[in-house]
Order: sequence, then structure tokens, then C-alpha cells
Amino acid sequence: MNIPSDPDFWPWVAGFWEGEGSAQWERRGTSTRTRLSIAQVSRIPLDYIVAQSGLGKVYFRRPSQRRTIPVGDHGCHIWYLNRRRDCLDFAREMLPHVRFRDNLLQRFIDETDAFDKAAKWHQWSQSENKQLIADYATASWDNLIHRFGRSEAAIKERANRLGIRRRRLRVF
Repeated sequence: MNIPSDPDFWPWVAGFWEGEGSAQWERRGTSTRTRLSIAQVSRIPLDYIVAQSGLGKVYFRRPSQRRTIPVGDHGCHIWYLNRRRDCLDFAREMLPHVRFRDNLLQRFIDETDAFDKAAKWHQWSQSENKQLIADYATASWDNLIHRFGRSEAAIKERANRLGIRRRRLRVF
């Protein structure tokens, strides 16, 4: 994110977002989608946001394709910011200047942060992968669960993705 050259940029964009913008987050299984957006008929203020922050893109949304087009529906321009990390940075910069929708913006930040922390917990490091490959066939389940701090199901799933199998003991 660029540091805006205009000192009044963040208060201005926070007010503009409060009046015309939205914050969206959606969880789908193991992924999440975040988006900050502002809709406006004039493209000029949206281009200003991109120029000052270096974030987001401006798109044109065509008028409604319904048979009865509302009076004055000529389409509009929409500024979108979709990358999760950029959305968080942008929302954190706006938060001190937001007056009426601060609860929504704070919840957006909290939900996105919580998902990021959970996603990092689920990731396996390269050293964990190497250790699992070396010990999976011979170590006991209790030992593996204690060593990795994960459930038996999570360990089995990771081993399956790595293509390794447990050695079966033959009973005579």
C-alpha cells in the first residue's frame, strides 16, 4: 500500500466508504473471501482512491438488464479491493476515522484476522512433513498426536496427501 500524499485522504475515504461502500466477508469451508467496495456514478473519486493508496481496481457495472429499467439507472463505477491482506490494511487505516459503521468495520477486521490465524494453524511446515514421512510407519498414534499437536484424522489426511502409508503388522 502506498502512503497517501494527501494528509486528509484517510478521513475522506472513510467518510466516502461510510456513505457509498461495503465490507463483505464470506467463509466457504477452508477458504474465505473478503472484499471492500465503493460504488459511484462518477469514476473520478474512485480513481483518486487507487492513485493515493495504490490498491484496488475500478470497474464499470452496466445498467440493469431488467425490462423495466429504473429511472436514472445508467450503470455505475465500482472500486473493488479483494486481496485479504490489502483489505485488512485498508480497513485498519480507515477504522479511526469511521464514525457510524465502525462496528461493521471492526467485525470485518476481527473475522478476517480470526480466519487467518486458523488457516496458519492448519498449515504443515516442511520440517513437520519430513518428520511425518520418517516416523509415520512405525510410531504409535499417541506419539504422533503428541508430537504434532493435531488430531489423528488430521495426521491421516496429511499422510494421505504426502502419499505415505502406515506399515500393517501381520498377526500369525
